[in-house]
Amino acid sequence: MTKKPDFSIKKKLNVPGLISFLLFFLAFPLLLVPWHRLFVLRSDTISTLVIHVIGLFVLGIIMLTLGLIAVVIARKQKGTIKGNWMGIVGLVFGVLFASFGGFFIVDYLTRGAS
Repeated sequence: MTKKPDFSIKKKLNVPGLISFLLFFLAFPLLLVPWHRLFVLRSDTISTLVIHVIGLFVLGIIMLTLGLIAVVIARKQKGTIKGNWMGIVGLVFGVLFASFGGFFIVDYLTRGAS
């Protein structure tokens, strides 16, 4: 009795999708850190809100970019990559974060700080 060789394909992890998914958990410390205690800011309320809004926008853009890369890699190498759902989750939350932060940035730039 000879053992037949196993030719199963070893699946690789979708690393951009994993990073995009894990960046979601970076939003909570971004919003919860008391920035006015860490840095000397001009105004305690306005400056911390600006840090939160711009931080969410940048985090969303990074998540969106990495999620898009993860989905493209998953489509090109269909069946050899595992964890494709993480790229889709990163895309969804990236769009949400970027649109939330982008709305307040555009609103501030168009109407001003009145």
